[in-house]
Amino acid sequence: WRMTLMRAGRMHDVAGAWGVVLLIVLAGSGIYLVQPGWVSPFLGAIFGPRSQLVQSNARCSGPIGFDQALVQAGELVPNRPFLAAEVQDRRTFGTWNLKFAGAHSRALFDENEVTADLTCGSVTLRSTPESRKPIESIGLWLMSLHDGTALGLPGQILVALLGLFPLVLLWSGIRVWLRRRGL
Repeated sequence: WRMTLMRAGRMHDVAGAWGVVLLIVLAGSGIYLVQPGWVSPFLGAIFGPRSQLVQSNARCSGPIGFDQALVQAGELVPNRPFLAAEVQDRRTFGTWNLKFAGAHSRALFDENEVTADLTCGSVTLRSTPESRKPIESIGLWLMSLHDGTALGLPGQILVALLGLFPLVLLWSGIRVWLRRRGL
């Protein structure tokens, strides 16, 4: 216990020095995700407006099922595993955003997105890593950096461990404070 008291100050310094760099990265990417009013116009002025639909494989031909839309989406991005589906129209559940893994990783910046309109029967390639504008790529990269997926499993473990830094700083700071008071 005495050795813990002796080394707490050094642990506090080291954890603070390394932690502040990583926490600044998390805070910066978090600000982008929250997007206060000043972030969007700033990024839009630098990189321009967001891109529109890239490619379509069908016109409005009539209703289709989700499974059929998933098959058609898989044809637009061949050899890419399906990752997730997000409903765009929560009232009718007719429009979905389907996400497929990229060629190099499962991080957000490498994903391929397909929009499926089940009521109309159209399946459209929305974006690929190659077709995105810089503002969208930066946004997806920051999200991947924020949750750790940009660096794969080691990055996710690092971000999880980063959540312990405030506890280490709190514990070591209290130990230093007690030591200075002779307790």
